[in-house]
Amino acid sequence: HASQGRYEDALEVLAKVNTSTIKRPLIQQDYLFIKAFSQAKLALTGGGDKAAAEKDLLGFFGGNQSTFHAYECAEILGDLAVAKQDYVEAGKRYAYLAKAPWKDYQMRSSVLQASAMLGQGKYAEAKAKFDDVVASPLDDPAALEQKLQAKVGQALCLAESGDPAGGINLVQEVIGSNEPQQNPALFGRAYNSLGRCYLKSNKPKDALLAYLHVDVLFYQNPETHAEALYYLTKLWTEVKKSERAIQSRTLLQSRYAGSSWAKKS
Repeated sequence: HASQGRYEDALEVLAKVNTSTIKRPLIQQDYLFIKAFSQAKLALTGGGDKAAAEKDLLGFFGGNQSTFHAYECAEILGDLAVAKQDYVEAGKRYAYLAKAPWKDYQMRSSVLQASAMLGQGKYAEAKAKFDDVVASPLDDPAALEQKLQAKVGQALCLAESGDPAGGINLVQEVIGSNEPQQNPALFGRAYNSLGRCYLKSNKPKDALLAYLHVDVLFYQNPETHAEALYYLTKLWTEVKKSERAIQSRTLLQSRYAGSSWAKKS
């Protein structure tokens, strides 16, 4: 259930488990991880108890750093820090993924750390990290995925550093050379990045269209959809469509109350 994003269902199933009957340590680990992970995912979207979820995850992380769950755990702990807009702590937590023995995890760590730097306005430092990922000689599917995510990040850095046209070209290259059905999460981030590039280019109508792509087609990732709704709320207001602005803001506040974007709106 948890792997399919049905976190409430997963917690319901786990609540029926008699934990005293779980004897094997690996099964105990899985039980504790799935419970803490599902609570955290719910807290990040629907506004569940983030403090309690973070406490449980930190408890699991402290006692299970030798398991493969530790890397997933570190990433979602970073996400929880982002939700609190504590980007420095998020960067530290994401850095743990670099300890993984797999190169694509190490690349993922760099992408996530760079994203945390974006939150701090450290665009030059973020771009340097994204550049390193894109320059990696690795070309297996997992590494290529991280390179695409890094290119989307590079475009944001360009937009925020005075070169939004360069950012637009870079994102359009990512969008034009990939299949949306195969990677909707990437396309959601790409269109959000394109929206920011257009905003920095003083093209609010183009930005509106970019964010609408996320709202209508690429809304699967909660954080990505929440970001698009945040900007749509502003842009609908700008083009004098107050009813649409209210709809976007209401959806942001009701569905993604736990996200940092809902707090900003």
